Amino acid sequence: VMSDNLGMYNELHSSLEQKVRTSQRLVEKLQLRAQSVENSLQHTKQTLVKLEEALVSKDAPLTLCAWRMEQRERRPLREQVRDAAEVCLEMEKATLIDAQQKLKEFIKKTRAAITSLEGKLEELRYDIQQKSQALSVDELCLRTTSRSLETVSERSTFLRQGGQASSGCSGGRNLPSKIRGGAQLARHEVASQEGSRNEMLRQQEALRLNQSAIHREQAAKELREEASKLIQRVARAAEDATAKTDKSMKDRVNENQQMWRRLESE
Repeated sequence: VMSDNLGMYNELHSSLEQKVRTSQRLVEKLQLRAQSVENSLQHTKQTLVKLEEALVSKDAPLTLCAWRMEQRERRPLREQVRDAAEVCLEMEKATLIDAQQKLKEFIKKTRAAITSLEGKLEELRYDIQQKSQALSVDELCLRTTSRSLETVSERSTFLRQGGQASSGCSGGRNLPSKIRGGAQLARHEVASQEGSRNEMLRQQEALRLNQSAIHREQAAKELREEASKLIQRVARAAEDATAKTDKSMKDRVNENQQMWRRLESE
């Protein structure tokens, strides 16, 4: 029985050592992932700020465009022709409104991505906290088991040395204890198998959490890249539309001035 106990202590000690090492690796892996998610979250928030700034930057040119169109509507009826300037103003207005709509859509997506990353970061931090607490308990148990293992080992050695002289006459009396020991070993084996399954599930759940965080980060990265391209694209479109409007307005003014000069010279 003593040798069985010693074997179980050895198995428990080895199992705890393995679990502690595994927990340390899992905690470290999840901590690195949490830091990565936090960095991704900060980058995504910066992208949100840029999108909002890009949206606000379209207000002034849109206001100017609307004012110009309103002023042109006050021209005399004979002068209210659909000229190139009018067409450019309409195109500029449509371009700016389209830019605002696209930016608003991406702002909505980016805010959703931020919420998603914050949720995943909170989930990671909670799991890290739980695993860190469990690791502290397991490390304490491991130190206690190490001392118990030394005690059992010493007692086993002492009993083997002291019990050799009487071993021949104790076989019959030891039979019930052997039966009890066998039942205890069977229960221990069942518990050990269940513990192994639980440990495997624990590790798999940690890996799934890590992988889901990677997917969230990747999705946020792709969204940031698309948002950056959108900001540049709508900025160029707005600048081009405004430049065309300005040119058409100048051309229209020059035409009118030339017409007045011709009329004055006649």
